[in-house]
Amino acid sequence: MAIEFDGSTQYLISELNSLSIAMPIAISGWFFYDTFHGGEMLSIGRDASNDRLTVRTVGSGTIRATHRGASVESSVDATTTAPRNFWHHVLCVFVSTTDRKIWLNGGNEGTDVTSIAAPVIEELTIGVRTTENTSFFNGLLAEFAVWSGADTASMSVADAAILASGFTPPCLSRLAHELELYQPLIRDANWNSVGVTMTPVGSPTVGDHVPVINPFVDNSIRAAGAGSAGRVQAQGIIPFGLNFER
Repeated sequence: MAIEFDGSTQYLISELNSLSIAMPIAISGWFFYDTFHGGEMLSIGRDASNDRLTVRTVGSGTIRATHRGASVESSVDATTTAPRNFWHHVLCVFVSTTDRKIWLNGGNEGTDVTSIAAPVIEELTIGVRTTENTSFFNGLLAEFAVWSGADTASMSVADAAILASGFTPPCLSRLAHELELYQPLIRDANWNSVGVTMTPVGSPTVGDHVPVINPFVDNSIRAAGAGSAGRVQAQGIIPFGLNFER
């Protein structure tokens, strides 16, 4: 199951007081829509200001990552569009104030080097633009993750291809220590899998989930003060104890 958003009132929100997130930051997730409707998939920013990092849909299938800081923004688009009525995967990495990248379905890389001030980060939303509660997403979202740390800066098209092939974010065990948030969105009660608890607004509903390969993760084990996603029972990519979800 994935979570379906109506494009007008529904989203998830969390204050990030318990997490220390700063660039480099990577955002990954799966999305599906049957009508073109520009909207935010995941947004990180500051309440009541214009600082934010977002990944969103624009127009007729353009997939865009936007970095806004000090009321100035720059965006980067994947080099192809995402057609309707298919599941698609997106990975974007905000490496620094002058380096951001996006990949769609494991490739189609877009890059941007415009200098933008680092955003202040206090809030995270799924399905709507943080700080404004505008630009609602209309469709299905699943398997969203946020990494933050020095090793996150090295994420590349190879990681995008692994995730787009169906491996869920905890399968990237080399980055497990920097996985700050992981929301499978496989059922309407599952708002706090790894990272912070997210509060649903407007009663988002349940839809069909994208097929993924999911490792066994012990979420009870977290490094004190560090962004550890728990102990993934694997080294490399292939996890111990595979199971499949829809």
